[in-house]
Amino acid sequence: MLAGGKWLVLLSAAFVALASVNVAVQRRTDAALPEFHSNIAKRATSLGLLNMQSFYEVVLSIGTPPQDIAFTLDTGSSDLWVMSSSNPYCSTSDPNAPNCSSNFVYNYNASSTFEMNRTAHFTIVYGDTTFADGFYAHDTIRLGNLTATNAMFALALESNSTEAVFGIGPVYGEVYATYLPQGGTPSPTYANIPAQLKAQGQIQRIAYSIWLNDPYAGQGSLLMGGVDHDKYTGDLSIVPLISGSDNFTFPRHPFIMLHGVSAYKGSEAGRVAEMSVPVLLDSGTSLVYLPSSLVDSIAKATDGKYNETLGTYTALCSEIPLDGFIFNFSGTPIKFPLDQVYAPLIDDNNNIVTDSHGKILCQLQVIADEPPWILGDNFLQGLYAAFDYESFQAGLGQAIFNATDSNIEEIVTGIPGSSAELYSATSSQNVTTFELDLTQATSSQTTLDSSASSETSQSSSVETTAQGGTLTPTTMGSALPTGTLLTAGGTASRSTHKNDAIIPGASLLALVAAVMCVL
Repeated sequence: MLAGGKWLVLLSAAFVALASVNVAVQRRTDAALPEFHSNIAKRATSLGLLNMQSFYEVVLSIGTPPQDIAFTLDTGSSDLWVMSSSNPYCSTSDPNAPNCSSNFVYNYNASSTFEMNRTAHFTIVYGDTTFADGFYAHDTIRLGNLTATNAMFALALESNSTEAVFGIGPVYGEVYATYLPQGGTPSPTYANIPAQLKAQGQIQRIAYSIWLNDPYAGQGSLLMGGVDHDKYTGDLSIVPLISGSDNFTFPRHPFIMLHGVSAYKGSEAGRVAEMSVPVLLDSGTSLVYLPSSLVDSIAKATDGKYNETLGTYTALCSEIPLDGFIFNFSGTPIKFPLDQVYAPLIDDNNNIVTDSHGKILCQLQVIADEPPWILGDNFLQGLYAAFDYESFQAGLGQAIFNATDSNIEEIVTGIPGSSAELYSATSSQNVTTFELDLTQATSSQTTLDSSASSETSQSSSVETTAQGGTLTPTTMGSALPTGTLLTAGGTASRSTHKNDAIIPGASLLALVAAVMCVL
């Protein structure tokens, strides 16, 4: 989730922390807690990721004795916050009141290791008007067999949101990270959970990787501190994380550069658009948000028609003339299969919508919007992504769906892989679109084979410089003592995306069963 006005859907996931930690992702329609498995290598813990259809959920244990609590996994934010069991919203008769069952709330009075810091206020507000308000606190937090003692997190004494959030972004993205309007280096508030795990020797580096798997699959994984080589094809392509439009020395959120989009059918492909824009890899958002001209081109390539009622594009599911799209990141191609691009429409009674001839109607899951542009869970399902927040790099690979084997390697000095050859950090608001031709070979056409594809990226006018590529590694895990609050007090409120599966004003909802993963 990211500051802004978009509507995001939270996806649930259960994941692992280790010196390399593996998390199993399980597609579920209920909120039952997953079982933990300790079948990885030394210091590796496998946690179940629950696919909640609208968000991914991870289960952590807090306190002494431990209390198992379900969290939304969020790569787009950096704070962990949990709802207090004394939340007054739990006692209201409002049908929209949060679910205050034991696996969603934390009873801090029942923990012998809990400490409240009432001088450090925490407030966050989401785009759907849900909020969390309270204070920072300290307690023991367990992720499988990994333990962070005296770990700092936020306790929401009041909240109208059921899902607590486990933000695993860089420390510079914390709600209370301070920064100057003109940019520069933000000052983090404290060592968040990934940084505290590094500081306490639980993982070797502030890094993790995610594999959300086939949108219809029951399991995926998240690895804290490692990569699983059996979950992607080829080598990971290493690209810098950039600061987007913030102009900060260090990125506050995991933005990378998108340089081109192609369409494919079978073994043929053709370019749809070329651009050079920053996009956020955000598991706290369910859908994809891109520039309007690019969305129009994607819709045109799929014979989509704009639906005024829904405010987005629709098409007959059986008549879309493509197998999907290929997104080019600095020369690294990642497929975006059609069943993640479009989803069947359902009405208010959960019935699938058809036309007058009984053909199922699908809705485009790519939304036109202003920046920041976001690649949410329906795209991340096809991407194996590793994040290193000491070198500020991401490793990208095409995910292998339904892989059953594991080959886990700890991230010690950096993400194992090769640098993307075509990387450019030049950002532009302009998108160059093309008439789609899957038969005519051109210099920038993408031809699919057993490995991957490549295409030449071109930046266009109105250029601005985005940070990336020359960042100095940070040792955040050792620089910040565990539980130390560097900047206390004050109330910071940031509007954050949430619940993007719902399009305001629409009487029909997109069936986002394919978008159930963790952020």
